[in-house]
Amino acid sequence: MTIKDDYSEENPVYSSFMNNRHNLFLLIFITQYDPKFAEINPDYIKYEKSHFIDYLNSPENLNLKILIENAIKHRLIGENELDWINESEHQAFWIENQLKIDNLYSPEQNPPQPITYGNPLPAGAITGKKSTGMIIPSGIRGRKRSIAIIDYIYSKNTKTFEQNIIHVRQLRNSWNEHKEKTKKFNWITDGDSKKIDFLWKWLKSKDPKYTLNKAQFHDADSLLIHFESGYTEDEINYIITNARRIWNQKQLREKNKNLKQSNFLLDEEKISKLKKLAEKYNLSRTEVIEILIDSEAKHGRYISERIDRKSRIKDQI
Repeated sequence: MTIKDDYSEENPVYSSFMNNRHNLFLLIFITQYDPKFAEINPDYIKYEKSHFIDYLNSPENLNLKILIENAIKHRLIGENELDWINESEHQAFWIENQLKIDNLYSPEQNPPQPITYGNPLPAGAITGKKSTGMIIPSGIRGRKRSIAIIDYIYSKNTKTFEQNIIHVRQLRNSWNEHKEKTKKFNWITDGDSKKIDFLWKWLKSKDPKYTLNKAQFHDADSLLIHFESGYTEDEINYIITNARRIWNQKQLREKNKNLKQSNFLLDEEKISKLKKLAEKYNLSRTEVIEILIDSEAKHGRYISERIDRKSRIKDQI
């Protein structure tokens, strides 16, 4: 079978380079055999198609070409089974790690070690993810990364297509359960970058082992990824509970830094009235007093009336 750069019937299904999912599958598949393809920007695969075609048309890659063609035709799971996958970097990390844990990608299924002739892997191949032992071009991120990894691993395993579909559904259910567990981080992943910066500094001061030789997390995804490894559930609960308590104390101190305590005496009747006002409007007693003071300072109504009334009574006497 010859791959031609046209639309003849001899063309494999990916050779038109119009289907983005097929493009990424082709890229990630070939990269496992030759890491130089990791340097190709996934957004411009169709402009690099001659490199893929030449590579797969070489006699030594005939079997690889057949594997890719058969996988695209018969092993890629339907889009409807993958609609739970989103753009989260955290989810992509979790999926990659979970597939390794589930032993879907065992060492004996790895492709031959790419030949680098003693040279290091291209910069584009360095991803920092070691869970599957794959070379994943760094330009494939988020949802595309997750689907590309799923496509490759499920195309390589020995399970039936139906078994793979069942496993993807199990993977989806496991993700939903895992997502529930991450809700404990909601107070810090609410978009306030100050909280994320605070947590990193607090961890660093608490125990160096939590941050030693680790990249600082800077957003919700990188924070959640940080806590995916090296922590027990009890440690996470302890850290989050105490960090939140200290953050709240810090915020309260900042809020109250301009407040000064004042002591004054009130008779029981006034205390009772103050208590009823606070309960009526669901406010603290301090808030009621603050409102009354601010209102009087702005409008100057009640104190002046009280002084006028006292003056008239005095004059009558």
